[in-house]
Amino acid sequence: MSYYRPYKKYQRYRRNNEDPVEGILRFLAVVLMFGFISLYFSDPKKFWEIIFGFIAIGIFIGIVILFYKKRNKIFKRNESITHSIQINESESQILEENSTNFNKDIETHHSSNEKQEFPYEKNEHLLSIAENNFYQILNKIAENSNTIIETKVRLEDLIKVPFYTPNYWGLRNRIKSKHIDFVLCDKGRISPLIAIELDDSSHNKPDRIERDNFVDEALHGAGLPILHIRVQQFYNQYEIEKQILDKMTE
Repeated sequence: MSYYRPYKKYQRYRRNNEDPVEGILRFLAVVLMFGFISLYFSDPKKFWEIIFGFIAIGIFIGIVILFYKKRNKIFKRNESITHSIQINESESQILEENSTNFNKDIETHHSSNEKQEFPYEKNEHLLSIAENNFYQILNKIAENSNTIIETKVRLEDLIKVPFYTPNYWGLRNRIKSKHIDFVLCDKGRISPLIAIELDDSSHNKPDRIERDNFVDEALHGAGLPILHIRVQQFYNQYEIEKQILDKMTE
């Protein structure tokens, strides 16, 4: 069985790759072989004369076969070279077309950038009316305490997650899109002293309460106090100043 399989593969290979001329010659050789055998038994003397004649013919046929194979090999090689040249020409044509299209895209992009107008509009006020009312009171407190006020400060600008902390990206994403309404800072290095949130009715929503609890715990863990002030129509400056001092000295 181990010898049979390679033989079958060889036979299959021969059938798929056999040249038609070789097949005809092989058939004629088999016919001649049977003819010689019958002639040998009928007339041995004439058999040897014919053998020498066929040897000469065989040498001639062998030369013809070698010439045919060599010509066929050269033809296939030339065909392969021609095909490769055609492929290279088509590839170079494609590359040239792509380069032309790319240059056109660049020109279109530059021209579009020159003409493009974005549909943005400037906000007229950085603070809402309620926030601005509270800011005026907070500004007086800052002047008295030699501090400055920063508004709309990102939470990530106030606290950070050490890079070696497990779940670094998850913890950072939780503070990335949040901001604090007001931050009281010293005038020297603009170091944050206390965060102040102005709470309106939206802070009573469950998701907002959850958000405020997280912010409070995060700032408390980082060592920065936070004070929540309810929105009011009128503010008592001294009462708010006292709340700030009490929160900072806790």
